Amino acid sequence: MLTPRPGGRLPLVELDRPVSVPRVAENDGGVHRVHGRDFVRERADGRTYRVGMGGRQHCA
Repeated sequence: MLTPRPGGRLPLVELDRPVSVPRVAENDGGVHRVHGRDFVRERADGRTYRVGMGGRQHCA
């Protein structure tokens, strides 16, 4: 996790693949999507798992 100094900004970073970027609000601790998908998807043991920003897991 990257946390800027008060009043500071995070550096721009270029990556070689698409990414999702969430942000945690300081006032309420809520997670908000800044860029990309609002979930991650992983495949393990023949099953696909999808976990949303709120931590809810869906299995397919």
